[in-house]
Amino acid sequence: MSDCETYNFPKEISKLFLKEFKICNVVLPIFSFKVSNRRCCLFNYRGKRLQSIKLISKNLYLFGTQNELSSSNLMNNNLSNLLLTLKENLNRYGKYHRSCAELHNNIAYILNRGGNYSEGLENYQQCLEISEKLYGYEHPSVANCLNQIASTELSLGKIPEAINYYKKALGIYEKLNKASEQANCHSSLAYI
Repeated sequence: MSDCETYNFPKEISKLFLKEFKICNVVLPIFSFKVSNRRCCLFNYRGKRLQSIKLISKNLYLFGTQNELSSSNLMNNNLSNLLLTLKENLNRYGKYHRSCAELHNNIAYILNRGGNYSEGLENYQQCLEISEKLYGYEHPSVANCLNQIASTELSLGKIPEAINYYKKALGIYEKLNKASEQANCHSSLAYI
């Protein structure tokens, strides 16, 4: 049974996981992925799903797929949590709320990692729509969404659409004077 499937954590074990996580982050940050997975499960067990989702997203960003089996279990577990949380937030806040945009972004990321680019694209487009409504067109969040959409379109083999989205993102990054993001867009466009 994987760490992600184990949800019966007595209080003593919970304290040990948290202590282990803190030690691994200081001494051996590269090995803290598995420990961090257990901490995500602990949050789930305690009913703190949002904290679990944030930590899972951070794990995937920091560690990628170093531990392919744990990463796969984590992504499957996280996707169902994200979808449930999105449904709850849509009912609570409505469609145009920052948390809904973040959830769509995280869902898209996980779907893309699993090779479900079409579904990932739909979620990135939802994130874009919400971000444009909340922040206006010339905002870093909007540019980041455009960049992610471009990358997903490229994965789907839709090169003209990818180029179009990269150029839109580049335009926003230039207006916001975001040099590293501009360089990434130029690099992506050169790759195509």
